[in-house]
Amino acid sequence: MPGQRGLTTEERFWSKVNIGGDDECWEWQASKRNGYGAFDWSGGKVIDAHRVAYLLAKGPIPLGMFVTHSCDNKSCVNPAHLRTGTNADNLREAVERHGLNSGKNSPNTKLTEADVRTMRLVWSQGKTSLRELAVRFGMSKGGVHGIVTGKRWSLFDDDVKALEKQPGLF
Repeated sequence: MPGQRGLTTEERFWSKVNIGGDDECWEWQASKRNGYGAFDWSGGKVIDAHRVAYLLAKGPIPLGMFVTHSCDNKSCVNPAHLRTGTNADNLREAVERHGLNSGKNSPNTKLTEADVRTMRLVWSQGKTSLRELAVRFGMSKGGVHGIVTGKRWSLFDDDVKALEKQPGLF
């Protein structure tokens, strides 16, 4: 169905892309939010441009899945660089390729991996309160709560679980 200036939605979308070679990033040239292209699908419904590119080139996005970039370029809409995956897949890939400024890699971290292991282990055994852990590690109770519940340092969870299974480690 033709939209603005007689263009179809697909024509309008691709007119905002600097299309390069098959292996190159195709840069979104219009508005962006948080580094991602932002496309007005219709009637003011704004959708991330890389999701629109995937939808137009490859079809529907499976329910609950993310569209991820193999190139790590938020403004790239080259369908060859896009695939679906879970949020966990996306975060894991980002860490593998570049590291992530969270947990031990954050410039603001006060903790080591050993601190996180100790905090979670002591908390799971019911040996202390959030307040006591906060004082011990120089943090807020909310920060400690985020760590012991896995909302913070969550990429570290699989490593901690694997280590906790090793006898005599803790």
